[in-house]
Amino acid sequence: MTSDPDPIASSSPDRAGNRHEIVRRANVELVFQSIVDHAPVSRASLVSLTRLSKPTVLRLVAALEQEGLIRRATPGASVRRGAGRIPVVYEPDPDAAYVIGVDVGGTKLAAALADLAGNVRAEAEIPTPRSGAEALLVELADLTQGLAEGLGIPWDRVAAVTVGTPGVENADGTIRLADNIPGLGSTPLAT
Repeated sequence: MTSDPDPIASSSPDRAGNRHEIVRRANVELVFQSIVDHAPVSRASLVSLTRLSKPTVLRLVAALEQEGLIRRATPGASVRRGAGRIPVVYEPDPDAAYVIGVDVGGTKLAAALADLAGNVRAEAEIPTPRSGAEALLVELADLTQGLAEGLGIPWDRVAAVTVGTPGVENADGTIRLADNIPGLGSTPLAT
């Protein structure tokens, strides 16, 4: 009886490169999330929290700082106690990116723009258009872009927009079972 070769053991250099990239991304996410959860946090604490090697943590912290996702912070009292040098500590840079969440309801569209630290910076509500999904898409674009413009945030700094709608998403991005919003069943929203 023969079996298929182990795809990991017999991987090509391209597959090995892909695995390396997957591990690198996971490590970046782990370090960044640890900074978000424990800020202000030192590099030594990040080594302990993530269980990654010191060189890996140092490299990833430097990359995150260079990308502008984190910044040096003022150490808190718990970090400053004891003798010796005060460690460099990091925190997320809340202005590095922004996200927008929109709730599409039968009577209103409610949207909020938040910074990277989760602080809501702006909110807005408008009536849900009754003239169909095309009008809804126009209103969603105007609403989300208006939130950013109102704060002087360039649109390219908005990292993600998430839209919640009633109903169930079809594979083609249309929405079924949202009868209270005309046209959702024929216009793809998820793109």
